Amino acid sequence: MDQVQFASKFSSIQAKLINARNYYKFKTIDEVWSNIGTNLLDIALIELTSLYLESDSAQREFIFNHFANDELLNDLWYFVRRIGKQIHSKDDSKYLELGIAASLIDGGRADFRDLIVSLMLLRFAAEMQGIDTRPFFDGAIQNADEKIVSILTNVRDSKKADIHSTVQMFGEHTSNATDKKKARWGLREIITIILLIGLCILAIYIRGLISIGRLW
Repeated sequence: MDQVQFASKFSSIQAKLINARNYYKFKTIDEVWSNIGTNLLDIALIELTSLYLESDSAQREFIFNHFANDELLNDLWYFVRRIGKQIHSKDDSKYLELGIAASLIDGGRADFRDLIVSLMLLRFAAEMQGIDTRPFFDGAIQNADEKIVSILTNVRDSKKADIHSTVQMFGEHTSNATDKKKARWGLREIITIILLIGLCILAIYIRGLISIGRLW
């Protein structure tokens, strides 16, 4: 990309990122999965990651270095998992690319554990729509920094059982599953109390029979 064009686009995106700085301040698990694609920070990050993919190696390095100490590093992993919800068919592989691009900008410099989880959720979302994710990870790994290479390789080579376990623990319906678990636990407690009361009544009844027997 021409450097003048790159500078103009980056300047515009940077202004949008500043304006949307607090748009990932989620208060609940459910909010993490809300307003995907319309959230102002989503929109700005889609533009940033698209620019990253269109850039040459020097321009990509500039983007990477620019965010070295930026608060944005604490938001990129959110974007990686959120963008996966935009994948609705095989034709939506661009969102997989954008998510991986975000991880390259992150570079594993923030919380690498959250990034790994997010990439696993992204991979799951893509593979659910029949997309072969391996070539996308392979392409990103080729020229990536050593730290992010290990993260991308980890996610690329993870077994499907591990991916599914991650989805169950951190996916969109985690909070619903937790609520259901709590509801089931509440039902168990009620049943236990009823059984204990029943046992107490039975014990009293048996003691009454024993007392009557003694009188005879």
